Amino acid sequence: MGFFDSLVSAGKSAVKAAGDAALTQTLEQWEKVNRAPSERVRDYYDRNNQQERNSPLKRALAIAALQDRNLFLKDQEAKRSLLRFREKITLENSEKAKSLIRAIDNLER
Repeated sequence: MGFFDSLVSAGKSAVKAAGDAALTQTLEQWEKVNRAPSERVRDYYDRNNQQERNSPLKRALAIAALQDRNLFLKDQEAKRSLLRFREKITLENSEKAKSLIRAIDNLER
């Protein structure tokens, strides 16, 4: 039984590491999007809102950076994605996470 327990433990550790890496990557993407000029952010949103290239989380980051409440209310997939990500980063203490949390909270008001 010990072998299988260690195998399960290793699997859980790998899944957690992958999740942590994805979270870190998304926060780094947020930082880039948030610093970009608004025209480029709008282009980023449009490019990730096509049938062949559809990414609600990327659109959500663009909406947060633009602080576009109309898009936030209109693009329900992106809104759900942004709110789910907000839950994931609630306990994160980095400046990137705090910045994104503030942007999301501003959109929800």
